[in-house]
Amino acid sequence: MGPAVARIHDRRTFAALARPDGRATRGPVRVSFVAPHGDRAVPRVGYAVGKRHGNAVRRNRLRRRLREGVRQAAVGVPGGLAPGAYLVRAGPG
Repeated sequence: MGPAVARIHDRRTFAALARPDGRATRGPVRVSFVAPHGDRAVPRVGYAVGKRHGNAVRRNRLRRRLREGVRQAAVGVPGGLAPGAYLVRAGPG
């Protein structure tokens, strides 16, 4: 069984996420979504954690927690996450 969620690696997708097709906010977590282009059938996720969240250790810990939250959400949704690109951001708090 392969990964339920892949990572975003290309700049073009991050640039597209600057003009998202959809957005959602729940507490300090914000998610932007862009519909898939081409043959991308797997959901891809990128994470944005700024320096105001602390030093590298704290930012990486937060990024790992966000990654696990997305993994749990993908498992909890019937059929998994919809194909496309997601940008998960951590706000203050």
